[in-house]
This record gives sequence, C-alpha cells and structure tokens, in this order.
Amino acid sequence: MDQQKIGKFICSLRKKKNLSQTQLADMIPISRQAVSKWERGITIPDSSVLIKLSEIFAVSINEILAGEKIPKKSIKTLEKVTLNILDETNEESKKIKKISLTFTAVILILLITFLSYYFLNSYNSIKVYRVDGEGKNFATTNGIFITTRQKTYFRLGEITHEPNVKISKIKLYYKIKNKDYLLVETESESLLLTDYYGYDAYFPFNKVNTIIKNLYLQITFSNSQKETIKLNVTKDFSNNNIIFQKKTKISDGTSSKTTKSELTPEKKNIIESIKNKGKKDRDGYIYETANLIFVYFEEEKQLEVIKTEDNQKEEWFYFLETNHLFYQKSTNTKITSKESSSDKDDTLHRNFTDNYLNKYLLS
Repeated sequence: MDQQKIGKFICSLRKKKNLSQTQLADMIPISRQAVSKWERGITIPDSSVLIKLSEIFAVSINEILAGEKIPKKSIKTLEKVTLNILDETNEESKKIKKISLTFTAVILILLITFLSYYFLNSYNSIKVYRVDGEGKNFATTNGIFITTRQKTYFRLGEITHEPNVKISKIKLYYKIKNKDYLLVETESESLLLTDYYGYDAYFPFNKVNTIIKNLYLQITFSNSQKETIKLNVTKDFSNNNIIFQKKTKISDGTSSKTTKSELTPEKKNIIESIKNKGKKDRDGYIYETANLIFVYFEEEKQLEVIKTEDNQKEEWFYFLETNHLFYQKSTNTKITSKESSSDKDDTLHRNFTDNYLNKYLLS
C-alpha cells in the first residue's frame, strides 16, 4: 500500500472540490493536522474515515487505497472479450461464466478479508485517556487510562484536598443502568490497576467504552465526611489518528487549567535547528535523514520524529510547551507505547534527547 500515492490522490480530490484542509477536516470531522499527514503520506485514514471520504469525493474506498481512479469499464470489457473468445458452445460459455464468477468471488473474499484484518488489527488498537475530576472537597488530576486489545492500565492521578483532613478510604466504581460495580476499595492514595484480556479482573473488555463514560470516585475522609464525583475521562491519543491534545492539567482549588511553560533556550535551539536544516511545509517544517523524519508543527509547538526500518516503525511525539512525550513502536504483530510528562531526568526523555535531539538537531 503506497501511502505517498494515497496522500497525493486525497490532495487532488480535495482541490477538485475546492476545499481547504480545514474545510475537509470539519466535514469528517477530524483535525486539520490529520488531513495534512494523509496528504504528506505519513499516515492513512482509518476505516471509518475512509467511508466518509468516499462519500465526500464520490469515489470508492478501493480507489482511495489504490491512490487512483480504477476504470470500471476495463474490467467488464476484459471479461467480455475473454468469454467471446472461449464461447465455442453454449455449454462451454456457461462453464466459463461460472469460473469467472467464482474467481471474482474468491478475489473479493480475499480482498475483504485482507482489508478487514488490516484495519481491525492495525488501527485503533491502543487508546490513551486522561482522567481528571473535581468536587467541593477534593480534586484529582493527571490520571491515565490506557486500553489495548490485550491489556488495560489505570492509574489514578494526584489527589488534592484540605490539609487539615486525611483520606481514610478510596472507592473506585462504575455505573451501568443505575447499578454500581466496584472496581477497587483501598486506604492507599496510590491507585494502580492492570488487567488482561480474558481475565477481566477489574475491567470487562467488552464494557470498557461504557465504563469510561460512567466512572466514579468516592473519597472518605478522616472526619467521616464522604464525597463522590464523576471522573472526566477524555481521549488523549489513539493510534488510528495521531492527534494529541495539550491537556496537562493541575488543580488550583477551584478549576482545572492547561499548564504551559516558557520555552527554554535549548527548546528554542531545537526549533531553530529544524527550521534551518529542514524545509517549510504547510503546518511547519520537515527535516529528513536516511531513516528519520522530523516534523515540527509550528502552531502546536509539537515535534514528531518517525523512524522506519526492519519492518517496524517508531514514533515520538514531543510537546515543547508542556514537556509531554509519547512513544509508540509498531511492528507487523505488536504495538507498544510509553509516555512521560516529567522532565528529562527519566529514561524516556533521556533516550529521546540523546538519540535524536542531541545527535541530529543540537549537534
């Protein structure tokens, strides 16, 4: 599958419709950056978006994946000529038609099977959610909930409350049809749950989408006061569309807000370096080496590094303002990911800085 060809085809279809990237993104709906990545051949649309693009541009999904218009008449003409040449008797003609239909059916089944496997197994297989919540007496921020096809990972974020009371009990549960289902009840403020497909010790895999919409946290304090809040679970990342939202939040006691920091001289040097070494693109700058692609999105202050070799793909997503770093490695059979929102004293930041920033942009 030629991603560059697909991207150019989508770009040409968009221009024929006299649509900007933003207008096309709003029609789907999806982010403008996602459209830009398709057209540059960095990623391709997922299955649900392919259907929408097919409707907007009045082309088939197969044509989008082929990156060109497929002449339908040529297929029918070829079948007709073949049948005419071999049609010596009515009986032979019927046999040939039957073989032709059988062959076409087999090809269609193989194509559908391949596309189904490709999209069901390669796209949307990992999702990362941010978990936050705020009540009258406490707030929790920077929690994380990761779901994959084989595993779920939930970590409750930092809990802030009045200093004159202590937490005596934490209860995490979800609701379905007004019925409470307990996930965990503990006296510890550090809450980490890991579950695997088939075990369903905490999270029934077939109910994860319902759970994230109906997740509740109850805190019992040392003065016997209780408070329950509904947790806000918002998607931060999914590997069908590499879209990040800057949502590193803290509580000030009354509200949650996005935290940004001034760019350090080192980060300013990173931006200046990729501008000098790379070329201007619609959304920012692109700098390419033998097996690396550096993409800097100017508006979002986001740096993306893509490494492709030996049938595997590694991607780094670095937000310079919030210092959030996300890493994903994809092979034919497995997808792994890591994230960090701390400073560069952790392993993930150190590896990224040493192997990519220092070596290619700050040298």
